Amino acid sequence: MINYQYTDPNYVDAYQNDLVRAIRITPLIRTFKDDGNPMPGENYTVRNRFHLLKYDDIRTSTERLVSRVAADLTIIKGLHWKPSLSYVLDDYKELTMRKSTPPDEVQPSAQRFKDDYTNASRQLMLDQCCNTIPTSTKTTA
Repeated sequence: MINYQYTDPNYVDAYQNDLVRAIRITPLIRTFKDDGNPMPGENYTVRNRFHLLKYDDIRTSTERLVSRVAADLTIIKGLHWKPSLSYVLDDYKELTMRKSTPPDEVQPSAQRFKDDYTNASRQLMLDQCCNTIPTSTKTTA
């Protein structure tokens, strides 16, 4: 059995999703400045979605491979050995790039930055089990 999955989603980090932002940002905060540029929001933790779209570039990807090889060997009649070997590869990558932002009445200017996060996980599993199959007995009446 082999299962491979690669995802390259286009979403904002979980703590920055639109529902959380809609609940946390007060409606009294302006969305855009007079010059048409987006306001940052209350702060950089609770940001205006338009500000995030203009100044941030977040790229994430996940690669996952699950493979399994199994056998069912009869050692003697009624005794089975069932070994299996599994390998799981799980890689997560996130690249965040922020352009420098201009100062405004909410936040001071911010320097541009880049943050690269990678998590690589490997797992190897070996399972072995023996099963005995009861032999059937006939009864006569």
